[in-house]
Amino acid sequence: MEKSKQEINRFEKAFSLSRDLIVAYKELGIKAPFSLRGNLGEFIVAIELHRQFKGHKISYKGGSSPIYDVEIDGKTIQVKTQFKHPPKKGRGWEYDFEACPTIKKHIISDRKVDFIILVLLYLNEDYSQILKKNIYVFDQDDFGMFNTRFCWSGRSKGDYTIMNISYVKGNLPPKTREIIDYYNTPEYKRLFKNAKNNWDKIKAKLETAK
Repeated sequence: MEKSKQEINRFEKAFSLSRDLIVAYKELGIKAPFSLRGNLGEFIVAIELHRQFKGHKISYKGGSSPIYDVEIDGKTIQVKTQFKHPPKKGRGWEYDFEACPTIKKHIISDRKVDFIILVLLYLNEDYSQILKKNIYVFDQDDFGMFNTRFCWSGRSKGDYTIMNISYVKGNLPPKTREIIDYYNTPEYKRLFKNAKNNWDKIKAKLETAK
C-alpha cells in the first residue's frame, strides 16, 4: 500500500475515534472540549492534503505548535473548525451564516502562517453524522478580509474572524445590522466562493517555492 493511502487510512481512523468520543460526550450531556472538535477539522484537512498532494512532505502537529496545525513542504496551515450554528432569530428577523472561530491578532497581522483553512461541519442532532462539510482555503492575500467584527474578543484583544452570510430576513436590530451589512457584500461572497475547496492556492504556493 502506498504511503499516502496509509496516511489517509490512519487519519480516517483518528477522525472516526474523535467523532465517536464527541458523540459520547453529547450522550452524557457534557460539552466536548474545543480541542477535540478542532481535531475533526484538522484530520479532514490532513486527509485532503494526502489526497491532493501525493509525494509531498505533510506533517500533522497535533497541538505541538501554538501557531499552526499542519505543515506541507514547509508551508504552514492553521485549521479552524466550526460546528455550524443554527440561524439567528428574533422577533420579525432572521439570518443564517457561517463563521470562523477566533483567530489571534498576531496570526493575521504578522502573517504567522501561510494559510488558514476553515472547516464548517453540518452535523445531525446527536453529532453522529456529518451531513455536509464546507472547506475554505484562505491564503495571505485573503488575510486582509478578516475582521474584528463579530469576534467576541475583537474589541478587547483585536482578534479576528470572518463571516459568510447565507441570507437575511426582516429588520435586524441596529447593532446586528451593522455587523451583518459589513459581511453581506458581493466582495465577501466572491471571497468565500473562490476559497471553497480551492486547493490550487496551496499548489500555487508550493510551485512558487520550488
